[in-house]
Amino acid sequence: MDCGDLIKSWIIPKNVAECSCWVISSQQKISLYPLIVNEIVIRFKGTAPTNLMQINNHMNNKPWRIVNEYIYFNQNTHSLTIPIVTDVHHILSIGEPICHILPMNPLHTLQSIKGTYGF
Repeated sequence: MDCGDLIKSWIIPKNVAECSCWVISSQQKISLYPLIVNEIVIRFKGTAPTNLMQINNHMNNKPWRIVNEYIYFNQNTHSLTIPIVTDVHHILSIGEPICHILPMNPLHTLQSIKGTYGF
């Protein structure tokens, strides 16, 4: 899928969502296995934005959690990898939400990790 179309599929209208996040949903049926790091790899075509995406772990009703605080489009492999851990076997359905994200500017992300000292 073209990267622009992929991103558009994540944006949920504000009147539907309970938050202002974008929602990454499963594009295919995926098995999540317990007690290992499962990787969901989403392939894309074209040029991806350089922004990072911050994971918002507020989907507390799901039996899994995203391991990283940030994910990003890897332009070299044309993929986005989402690492997930769970303690039960679960099959993600097509269209099931995987995680909520907020697009982040890399400089702002660096400042929040490093602090504003020196900037």
